[in-house]
Amino acid sequence: MLEAAWAVLPRTGEPPTLRMILSSRHGEYARTFSLLTEEAETGTVSPADFSLSVHHALVGLLSIVTGNRVGHSAIAAGRESFASALLEAAACLAEGERDVLVLHFDSSLPDAYAEPKEEPVALALLLRPRNSRTGMPLRMERTPEPSSSCAMEATSLAARFVRLLSGEERDLSAAGARAIWRWHRDG
Repeated sequence: MLEAAWAVLPRTGEPPTLRMILSSRHGEYARTFSLLTEEAETGTVSPADFSLSVHHALVGLLSIVTGNRVGHSAIAAGRESFASALLEAAACLAEGERDVLVLHFDSSLPDAYAEPKEEPVALALLLRPRNSRTGMPLRMERTPEPSSSCAMEATSLAARFVRLLSGEERDLSAAGARAIWRWHRDG
C-alpha cells in the first residue's frame, strides 16, 4: 500500500497537503494474528509490531515520511470498505479539499479463519474535484438496500474498480451488504 501511495503522490519538492483516506477490511491483520499467537504462546508481544498493527498505522507513517499535516481517516466497513472510502473522498472534495489520496489494501485472513481466500490488493488513487481539468471524470451513486436483498461480489470491489479505471468497463455496479454502489466513467 505504501508503494502504491508513493507512486501517485505529487512530486513538488514540498510536503504534500492532501487529505488521506485509508480503507481496509482487516488492516494489518497478518501482523495482528501473529501478535495474538505470540501473546498466547509467550505472554508477551513486540511493542513495535503492536504499534504497526493499528488499523491506520501505515497511513500515519506515510504522513510522517512525507511531512503531510492535513490529516487522514481510516475506514473499515467490511467488504464495502473501498466504496466507503470513495464516498468519504467525495465528501471531502465537496467540502473544498483540493486533493484527496485514497489508499486501499486488503489480503486474505490467515488459514485459521474459514473465510474464502482473496487476492491481495493495494490501490492508491489521487482524486481531485471535477473542475480540476485533470484525470478521468467519474460519477458515483449509492443506493441503500436491505442486507437480505444483496449478495456481495466474490471479487474485491477495489480490483473491479481497476477495470473501470483501465477502460475495460465504463460502468461498474456492485452489491454490498448495505448498499448498491454504481460508478460511471465519463471520459
